[in-house]
Formats: sequence, structure tokens, C-alpha cells
Amino acid sequence: MKKIALITLIVIFHFQMFSQATRWKRMRYELIGAVGVSNFFGDLGGGGDTKSKLGRFVGDVDLQSTRPSFMCGMRYKLSPDFNLKFSLTYGFLQGADKNSSTEARQLRNLSFYTHIFEQALVGEYNIIKESNSRRWSQRRKRKVRSYSINLYVFGGVGGFYFDPRATYNGKTYRLRTLGTEGQTVSGSGVKKYIPYSLCVPGGLGVKIGLNKYWDFGIEYGYRWTATDYIDDTHGNYYDHAAIIEANGGAKSEQGNAAGWFADKHL
Repeated sequence: MKKIALITLIVIFHFQMFSQATRWKRMRYELIGAVGVSNFFGDLGGGGDTKSKLGRFVGDVDLQSTRPSFMCGMRYKLSPDFNLKFSLTYGFLQGADKNSSTEARQLRNLSFYTHIFEQALVGEYNIIKESNSRRWSQRRKRKVRSYSINLYVFGGVGGFYFDPRATYNGKTYRLRTLGTEGQTVSGSGVKKYIPYSLCVPGGLGVKIGLNKYWDFGIEYGYRWTATDYIDDTHGNYYDHAAIIEANGGAKSEQGNAAGWFADKHL
């Protein structure tokens, strides 16, 4: 299933860098810092209403797996209508079938977590443009207009690193190195996946100008990804005994862990 996504809800604080120009060009550069939350839509966890398009955005959310995310970046205003933004985002994702409302996923009983490191370049189109009138009077040393509101949509391209992990008997294992779908079994024909993938960010944001230097904003973002392995789950179960043997055999701790992660259905 390729429709895996990372959702971020970002609360953004903008610090503006002023350049010498007129009107909107005086606030052409912005530094951005943000704190938010992230959620995962994929094969593990969730399992609500996934038949409709609305269900993919709302019904499949696993609130118990919601985790924090952080972002920093810079925005450059190309014109009053269009902005260009570069961002670096760190997120923490997890999913667990035990939290799902779907019986089939509960019986499968898989779980994972991963850190996400994303780099993205997006374009923003201003539906409601930010006011270009002065916020601050240098002569009077005070604010000369009320708060400005900027509503925008955004979309672009990015890349991200991921490394799915899980815990067995109190020890954490990197699932990619174990090959839970036969990747480490000689002659299986299944290759290890690359822990870096492309993504397409898109979403909606609103920004409120507070004073001469500061803005406050909120964004809702969705990421379509080019990998199906964020949760280390892609295809069918592979030969259980072969996976155990490829990781040191049944007498080794890693072998038993690999077998457990490959198939622990109830």
C-alpha cells in the first residue's frame, strides 16, 4: 500500500528579517520555528473508516499514536501572492495493531516506531494575502494597524529518512537489519529497502501578524510518500523458520526476535 503519509499539525512562530525595499519587500525573509504533532497512516494501527477518501484523512487516525514533531526553516516571498519555503522537520511516528478498531489488524498484532528527518521545499499560494501596510511607526514607536491574517495553501517536494524499530524482551531492534519479510534470507530474492524516500507535502496554513517582528501560525500538512516500508510492513509473510535461521538460529536472542517480529499474529 503506497498511500502512507505523515501528518503534521504545526504551530509556527515566524521571526521576520527586514530588507531595504518598499511595502511587502520590507518583510521578504522570514525565519520559522515550529512545534506540533505527527500521526501515521499506513498498514499498522488505525483501521477505522478507510473505504472513503474522507476516511483516509479522518477515520484512520490513531490518536493513541500521536507524537511530537519539530520544524525550522526559512520563507522567501517571491511576490505578494507566492512564497517559497525550505524546512527541516523532525518527527516521531509509531503504530500498533492493538490500537486498531479492525479485528484483522488486532489479530496481526504488529507494532513499530521510527524517527523521521525530513527536508522539504514547498511553494505557498496566498488565498488571503498578508496586509502590506505598516505594522510599526518608527516615528511614534508604536503599532499603527491591527493584526493581519494570511491564509495559504502549500505543496512541494521533499525527502525523509526513517528507521523502523520495535522492542522484544526489553531490547530494541532495527527491523530493517532483521529482514522481517525475508530480506536477509539467502536466495529469497527480496532486497532490503532503502531507509530514505521522497515525499510530496501538501496542506493548508494560516498566519497572524502580531507586531513588527513576530507572526503566529498554524499548519495542517499531509505527506504522500514513495515508500511502503515506513512501518517495515509491505508484502506477505515469509518462511518463519528461514528468517530465524538467517538471524542466528532459534538458540540466539536475535533469531528469536526476528521470528517474533516477522510473525506474531494472535
